[in-house]
Amino acid sequence: MKQRIRRLFSRSPDLDCAVFLNAVEPHLDMAFFYVTGLSNGLFEGGGAVITPDGGLDIVSSKLEEESGKRSRAPLHIFRKVAEADAHFTALLAGRRKIGINAEELTHAGHQRIKRCAPGATLVDISQQVREARAVKDASEIAALGRACAIASEVAREIPAKVKTGMKEYELAAEMACLLQRKGAERPNFTIVQFGPNSAEPHYLGGDAVLRKGQFVLLDFGCVVRKYNSDITRTFIVGKADAEQKRMHAAVAGAQQAALDLIRAGRDASEVHSAVVASVARSGFEGRMTHWTGHSLGLATHDGMRFADYPLRLERNMVFTVEPGVYIPGLGGVRIEDDVVVTAGRPRLLTDAPRELIEL
Repeated sequence: MKQRIRRLFSRSPDLDCAVFLNAVEPHLDMAFFYVTGLSNGLFEGGGAVITPDGGLDIVSSKLEEESGKRSRAPLHIFRKVAEADAHFTALLAGRRKIGINAEELTHAGHQRIKRCAPGATLVDISQQVREARAVKDASEIAALGRACAIASEVAREIPAKVKTGMKEYELAAEMACLLQRKGAERPNFTIVQFGPNSAEPHYLGGDAVLRKGQFVLLDFGCVVRKYNSDITRTFIVGKADAEQKRMHAAVAGAQQAALDLIRAGRDASEVHSAVVASVARSGFEGRMTHWTGHSLGLATHDGMRFADYPLRLERNMVFTVEPGVYIPGLGGVRIEDDVVVTAGRPRLLTDAPRELIEL
């Protein structure tokens, strides 16, 4: 973990230390798990203090003492909030310039740090945290690879579970069950969209009944050692009509345009522009309503995007590539895969079939 901590401080060299606090789930700072390397537990009410020399101290409740020991870092145990604050006060004593991950810090957490380090200057290092986490190390890529392999297996098997007359939540339950049976710690989400609902990119699924001739859009992933996969496939129940085929071909072509460009040194905005242009050439200008993809890691949306602003791609960044075309009243098509940026062509972590499948 020292290398991760030093990478973070290389972007903020004038800090005395940085502190990452967890509130109560879901208000947990995933940067805590990044710097500690812990893959179990929640560590609610606790946190971590890191220093430029790679130093790490963990403040943990008694509840998670055994989980915390896996880090091999000094562990400061509390049973009451006042005891936790005493630990933080001691760890922050004499620190004049303290980094905080403001984007993931609750207001109460911010006030807590101010109480424990009176007189210190608090510096928002959210951007530096995002940048440090964007480039994955070998252990992170291994966890992501396993999560993607599980999701890919489910993507290959789930078409056999799709039946006309079933409801969206029934198929979502099948996906969740398959993910865990194959070794996932848990699903991170299971989005199921039938027919016109597939035109809403973040529709969460409900009780719509599947009918012949409709799109089936499945967007899902799972968690392995706190790292997330994210895959989307779109099927047709029965024979696809000409418009459905045209939509799927447009999305497949746009994704390939992205894959042809992604490599270290390229600007992410170039990739997004190429995807938008490809969709427009296919006759669906304006029908892609989101960015081309996002970074992937301890969070499903891990802070970086293929968007219309500059971002220099680096080796071992991990992104989704997920163009889509959406037509209200008819439905939508999205194809999403997870890739590792390399010096050459990106390495696909997801490998389920991407061609149009008619069920």
